[in-house]
Amino acid sequence: MTNESASGLLARATLERLVRKLQPRYFLSKRWFGSKSKTIVGCVLVDVAVLQEEPDPLLLVMLKISYAVGEPETYQLPLAFKTRENVPATIKSQPEGEGVAGVVETAQGELWAYDAFAEDAFRVALYQSMYDGATFEARSGAVVCQHTPEGMATREVHTARHISGEQSNTSIVYNDLFIMKAFRKLWAGRNPDMEAPYYLTTQRDFRYVPRVAGFIEYRPAPGGATAIENDGGDGEQAMSVAVLQEFVANQGDGYTNALGRAHAYFVQA
Repeated sequence: MTNESASGLLARATLERLVRKLQPRYFLSKRWFGSKSKTIVGCVLVDVAVLQEEPDPLLLVMLKISYAVGEPETYQLPLAFKTRENVPATIKSQPEGEGVAGVVETAQGELWAYDAFAEDAFRVALYQSMYDGATFEARSGAVVCQHTPEGMATREVHTARHISGEQSNTSIVYNDLFIMKAFRKLWAGRNPDMEAPYYLTTQRDFRYVPRVAGFIEYRPAPGGATAIENDGGDGEQAMSVAVLQEFVANQGDGYTNALGRAHAYFVQA
């Protein structure tokens, strides 16, 4: 537990202590964490941007996880802070060490830190930030939100539905028109899942993949202290945080479709 005044909640030292105290169990319980076979030996804060301070803080936190064997990896961990009674039931119902990332003690009482994607306010903020073309200054860089020309027709968010079953990312469907994929694992340079459709949308007007409507990326300051070298990348390159694309509702999955077609083939054979 970290003892801080309310005004000091967003101080880097506070967040550094919170991140250092994150338990391996927290990450191992998440579907998006891809290195479950590795032994976690520590976490350090890479950078943080404040998306909202009031009424409840919403932060986009980037942290580096180190292992007993192998290179460290960088992940994004958006955090929301609320008093215990206002934390979503879906968070409080999880086993100890899995739902709550940490607790900060303030003059007004304890604030629980947990994954901000559990909050409608955070999901809406990401969408509207892309529509607005907002930039959030971080400690050693900036989180830049942009939309493509004519990509987003409205700023209004009527529904922001979390898709369950994701493995390595977090996906949110907005108004049943767009789907945002938030990349949990980060590395220097644009994520191929963003770069390829973005090129086809903006440079080739290619209509056979869902068009990119917006994106979020982290841009380190030149020569900043947040250089990220995952996968051999240049630490000063922009990193893809999320991509927003047209939402195309499916009618099943590829595996089931393949089985159905194979069955039809053998019936006719």
